[in-house]
Amino acid sequence: MKHAKVNNLSTITYEQVLSIFNSYLLFNGRK
Repeated sequence: MKHAKVNNLSTITYEQVLSIFNSYLLFNGRK
């Protein structure tokens, strides 16, 4: 998974949360 496809926040899935969280960590981990 390169990115999570979130169409509706009320139906977000656990995998989408992990994908977004991991992307956030990778993005902010580069300093």
